Amino acid sequence: MKQPKESPQHLRSLAIECGDDISSHCGYCKNPDAVWATHGLSLERLSPYDYQNLMDRGFRRSGSYVYRPNPELSCCPCYTIRLPVAQFTISDSQHTIIKRFFRFIDGTWPPVKGGQPTAGAAAPVEAGRGPIELESAGAPLADAPGAAADPPTTANRQHARPAEHPSQPRRARHLARKAHKLSLASATSVTIAAATVPPVVPPAQAGAPAPAPAATRRWSLRNEGARFPRGWPVPQPVELVHIQGKQHTFTVTMKPAGFTPEAHALYRRYQQTVHGDGPEEATEKQYTNFLCKSNLEFERDDECGIVYGPYHQEYRLDGRLVAVGVVDLCPRCLSSVYFFYDPDLRRLTMGTLSALFEIDYVRSLAPASPQLAHEYLGFYIHSCPKMRYKGQYRPSELLCPVTGAWVPLALCQPLLDRHKYAPLHQALPDPAAVPATPLVPPAADQVAVDALLPDHGELIPLRVRGADVPFVGEYVRAVGEALARSMILIIVPANLGQEDDEGEGEGEGEGEGEGEGEGEGEGDEEGDDAEGGLADGKKGSHGEGEGEGEARAAASGGDHQPTK
Repeated sequence: MKQPKESPQHLRSLAIECGDDISSHCGYCKNPDAVWATHGLSLERLSPYDYQNLMDRGFRRSGSYVYRPNPELSCCPCYTIRLPVAQFTISDSQHTIIKRFFRFIDGTWPPVKGGQPTAGAAAPVEAGRGPIELESAGAPLADAPGAAADPPTTANRQHARPAEHPSQPRRARHLARKAHKLSLASATSVTIAAATVPPVVPPAQAGAPAPAPAATRRWSLRNEGARFPRGWPVPQPVELVHIQGKQHTFTVTMKPAGFTPEAHALYRRYQQTVHGDGPEEATEKQYTNFLCKSNLEFERDDECGIVYGPYHQEYRLDGRLVAVGVVDLCPRCLSSVYFFYDPDLRRLTMGTLSALFEIDYVRSLAPASPQLAHEYLGFYIHSCPKMRYKGQYRPSELLCPVTGAWVPLALCQPLLDRHKYAPLHQALPDPAAVPATPLVPPAADQVAVDALLPDHGELIPLRVRGADVPFVGEYVRAVGEALARSMILIIVPANLGQEDDEGEGEGEGEGEGEGEGEGEGEGDEEGDDAEGGLADGKKGSHGEGEGEGEARAAASGGDHQPTK
């Protein structure tokens, strides 16, 4: 198929308007009278910059499908939640989980009743990797030694008990230990000393030739194909954390999202054990479509050298894969998508551990990119008790679905206690100071957008307005004027009310989408299952499909709902 000329330096998203979708099935409340309303887009190609702006309008990604719940119409109102990582304060229970993890690494606390889990061959210990350090109260994560500069070697952790003299009275020794324990419990940060700030590409030297664009990728649209320039080449894996304990070696490696048999086997076991999926559900194809395949491109920030895009964070114990965190790295945030782990290690509360690792990873990026300052946790559902666990990462903020203002969760909770749905800006001290409905362009029908019309094997460039084509106005109202001008809208026969010979969707069902689809997570603070992880998917079982039809079904709320 012929394509219009496009500069490889300017990556533009390619969107298909899917419109509003209302389902009678909700994956959260399971109410027979449930209503789950969303607005969706199918992305043939998605720039990290555009996805960041979509998230700031309440959208979340499920594979190649991006959707925004309508909290006013839905039975379980969803609000986008984020955490300003620089202000994060660790709770007592989260601190206890960290201490318990160190005891396990040292072999003094088994997470499996009756002994230790079977581990693979021990991984080689490398120098230059820093341990997790429990800093003193008030110390910010990014300010810890080694967080931005050269990290310390894998030496002793800095949380030993104060020295006790044998001749001290038993009461004095007891009080000394108690005081030390309280000082640890009041610590406000957990620091992960990273080996480097990944994934970063060294900035191009002055006068050096621009890198050649990566190989193009074929995409299909109703059995029509075209080739478009991709973003940057796929970055190389980077080890973020290396902890050498007395009995175990623990590592976290960040690598581009992709399928491996090892990760799929772990995912299948997790879904079957934790979420009760059948053997036919957690298939290789379902896993690939759900968590590996994505139209979110890799794109390098020329100012800081960071390569944004979809990644997997692999957690290994003595060289054996024990958990995988699925994340999207964007210009202003790390978006937590899904998390799965070895069920034998559930007593370690792996979801909370992964959340703390992710928070500190974002903190480690601050020297290179100060604007990358948030962890996006997906959706917060105040009316669903099992989905309130994300509020334990403090201080979080919720996105007002009316004004687009970010409102502290602490202010929103009393309002949501009284009203299932509420414009959250009303919780602010001065609601009148917030601009009225800036999310909706006042003259959406007059905004002209770039579009492509497939026509007999060619893509015809157009400039269209909502006044001319009704669904274009709906698209502009959903994504906003700036994004509507930034992205390219693909007009398909279904948008024009024409019959599509090929049918609606081609793929197999997609399950939960936000990856975390927030779907079924349990949310007790220290629950083995819910673990308080950031990704909704950490709690929910989600699937994802190839076809846009199944993706929409997933986002409509199902047993496997779109993540976040």
